Amino acid sequence: MATAHAMTVWELIHPLVRTANFFKHADQDADATLDFDEGDAEVALQLACHDFGRIAGGMPIEAQIHEAFITTIAFAKVSEPPLRSQRLIRAVIQQFPGVRVRRTVRSKRETGSPC
Repeated sequence: MATAHAMTVWELIHPLVRTANFFKHADQDADATLDFDEGDAEVALQLACHDFGRIAGGMPIEAQIHEAFITTIAFAKVSEPPLRSQRLIRAVIQQFPGVRVRRTVRSKRETGSPC
């Protein structure tokens, strides 16, 4: 995922570390707030799904679908990820035409759509 976003693993997870530290020390400042973007949430969900699958030896269908979706949209070209991921991406694109067309956060806010 870091490679797909042209960044190091640390750059990818740093906002999550900051968020985790915020919650870890939440009792120190009850009025503190935390701002994070949707990209941070996307990374957190991807890592959570992947880690859960490794620990539990499998994932519920919802987590499998989320992981397939994130893998599909993470790469600009289907030829960029490893071959095993390319097969998955092609299958997802075939089953869900238009899945790689992402709406921006701005357009979501303008339309009021959560998706």
